[in-house]
Amino acid sequence: MKAFPMPTVLMYSFWLNTTDFNDKKSIFPPAAYLHAQFPKMSKEGFQGYLWLYPNAIRGTLLLPNKFANASNARAVLDPILDKMSTYPGINPKSLLRILPLAWGSSPIDWNTATQLLGGITGSLEDFMSTASTLLPGAANGTAPKAAPKPPKRRMKRHGPGEKVQMPMGIAGMDSQLLGPEELVHPKMAAALEGAMPFNHPDGQLRIHLLGGGKVNEQRNDTSVHPSWRKALVHTIATGGQKVNVDSLRAIAPNMGCYHNEVC
Repeated sequence: MKAFPMPTVLMYSFWLNTTDFNDKKSIFPPAAYLHAQFPKMSKEGFQGYLWLYPNAIRGTLLLPNKFANASNARAVLDPILDKMSTYPGINPKSLLRILPLAWGSSPIDWNTATQLLGGITGSLEDFMSTASTLLPGAANGTAPKAAPKPPKRRMKRHGPGEKVQMPMGIAGMDSQLLGPEELVHPKMAAALEGAMPFNHPDGQLRIHLLGGGKVNEQRNDTSVHPSWRKALVHTIATGGQKVNVDSLRAIAPNMGCYHNEVC
């Protein structure tokens, strides 16, 4: 058995909403601007997940090991978020930054963490409930007063002290890989809007900013779709049974998709 040092991982999360909850267009230009910054962010070690809704965007970004520097993380991401908050139709007061927290290098000071998180601590359901109160609709992209529907998630324990959301049933998905050239495409905002499943209450785009760089190495193995060799982002449309990202495929005709699993 070989032991490895505990990695240091920095986490920086954010939320941003439209000014009008019913505005289902204004979120896409700042989201497109963010996509154009992904190549630079990737070089600076950023990786992680973002969720784009019809009226909001949130992200949880990670920086491992040598990139786990809070000052550098803020120097890169803060100006990007500030710019996004100035777009027409975006409420700058809705910008919530959960400032960088380091995991793995030392025990976390939860007093400091609570301050940085703005008091958002506890279980996942408490977190989502509080986030929904702070930013209506940002947590799931649906109206706070929407008619009750059968749950698509349930809480399930996997072990002592663990209680996480588990998917119920099968949800439709479609996906697209995007490389550096596609991320700066002038029609990115329209492509994101076209891929959004507006007709589904839980419609969203899940955006994975790839990390590590290993998938981009030109190696001899053939088990990986060739598009992965130049992909920086894997975007998934989900939230209902019939979804498609044809608009993203239109701006990325030389890329591919990853579609061999469901959730």
